[in-house]
Amino acid sequence: MNIDWFKDLQAIEQTGSFSKASGLRNISQPALTKRIKALEEWAEQPLVDRNKRPVSLTSAGHALCSTCAEFFETLEHQRLDLLNRTAVNKQTVIRFAASIQLPGTSFLTGCAKSNCNLARFRPACGLRI
Repeated sequence: MNIDWFKDLQAIEQTGSFSKASGLRNISQPALTKRIKALEEWAEQPLVDRNKRPVSLTSAGHALCSTCAEFFETLEHQRLDLLNRTAVNKQTVIRFAASIQLPGTSFLTGCAKSNCNLARFRPACGLRI
């Protein structure tokens, strides 16, 4: 079983065609057909009704596709949650360096004290002088 097989099934449901789904998934039609057959073998039942035009999913195919959509949505929410957690723990630091004293040093010091609202440019961004 491969996660791409489920995305292939979703593409067939979305397009109603093996050829359009293969274009959407950026693979050849024979490769898509082979992957759907492998998914049907895994599920031990037909998931696509190939006798209709446009192609449609069987009731088992719709059920599996629905479950996959929920799974992918949950997985994406989890991924974003993990990214947000790591973004809070990582702070981007902007460093300024000069070989002479900058006339704007007082500006930079004031900016650092107020944190200069850098978060609007990049979340979790800080300024150190």
